[in-house]
Amino acid sequence: MDNILENKSRFTFGPFRLYPLIRLTDFGYDGNVYRQQEDRDPITDFTVTLSPSLDVNVLYRNWLILSLTESPEYIHYFKVSRERAWNNTLSTQVKMLMFQRIVIEGAYSNGKRRRRGTTEFDVRADEKSEELTARLFYETPRRSMLGLSYSVRKISWDDIDLLQESVSLSNQLNRTEQDAVFEFYYKLFSQTDLFVNFGFSRYLFSEAGADWRNSMAYEVNAGLRFPILGRMRGTLFLGYKELMPNQKDLSGFAGIVGGSTLDWRVGRFAFGLGYSRDSRFSYSQNNVFFITDHYQPGVSFYASRTFKLTYNFSYGINRYPEPEPIILNNGTVDLIKRRDVYLTHTVGFAVRVIGRTGIGMSLSWWQVDSNFYLRGARSQLFIGAYLTQDF
Repeated sequence: MDNILENKSRFTFGPFRLYPLIRLTDFGYDGNVYRQQEDRDPITDFTVTLSPSLDVNVLYRNWLILSLTESPEYIHYFKVSRERAWNNTLSTQVKMLMFQRIVIEGAYSNGKRRRRGTTEFDVRADEKSEELTARLFYETPRRSMLGLSYSVRKISWDDIDLLQESVSLSNQLNRTEQDAVFEFYYKLFSQTDLFVNFGFSRYLFSEAGADWRNSMAYEVNAGLRFPILGRMRGTLFLGYKELMPNQKDLSGFAGIVGGSTLDWRVGRFAFGLGYSRDSRFSYSQNNVFFITDHYQPGVSFYASRTFKLTYNFSYGINRYPEPEPIILNNGTVDLIKRRDVYLTHTVGFAVRVIGRTGIGMSLSWWQVDSNFYLRGARSQLFIGAYLTQDF
């Protein structure tokens, strides 16, 4: 257990291991704060986000670890006061090693964040979350580990009433989530794990009249966490999921889900590739959820040890299973299955300052097109600076 802490700690004082971090992001110009359509005179502003964090770990006699993570964040917009926000997440964890092979964990987190919860969000909203988790792991003599975990998570959203648009996020998204997961891990190599998970989830929506959204889900997935090779790292997993609304006349989801992130270096180039597919809860009046596919390739070129150029591309599709009403040009009403397509291009550069710390500039162009008339085509330009500690 001591080796785990040494690998992630920057400062050590007796039994205390400390890992402070400061992030400075999105210091620049936002060309469409609320992601409005062009004919609605989008609001623009300058913004900056400061995100310090501190991990504190205490080791006692190599069998007990106490951990605390404090992650405050301040988002400042210079003109649009509604978007200024203090965010914070506090997480604690207790981990005990018993009989050399059994690990018992307990964790608690409490947070408040103003953010866009999914790609469905145009406007940031305040999300409050509270979670309790218990885990039990048994390490076998054959480099494998079996585990059981149970968690309860309570999520609540503040409503949006802005720009002549009102969205009742609390009625559509406030819920309690209960998860039970069986986990299996096998160490293929010193830093490469094979894992298989099987989980059951129950979702109970809080507000009166929202019980038609209550659902349950089963999911099984398998994958790898590595580096397998010296310059490659990441996670690959693929699985199957069934999400079943309790109201039988509503469409459920049954299909492949997955998530992958890969990074590898080849000479002066660093390549990245990400993919995810899953179902997400929707605040639509007609749909419990939507299905999202997301692709993220990227490349960096290290012109020297102190300067790099980057390009990242993001492509996402959201599909909604239940038809939604739209008003046609002739005034009649038709039903369509909503489909949103998102594109983001980001180019930039970074200069190393010291160690792995660097200062960068980036230009990002986001756009979305939808067949749903309330969404339509919209775009957002962002130009800004950031501080990176992953040069």
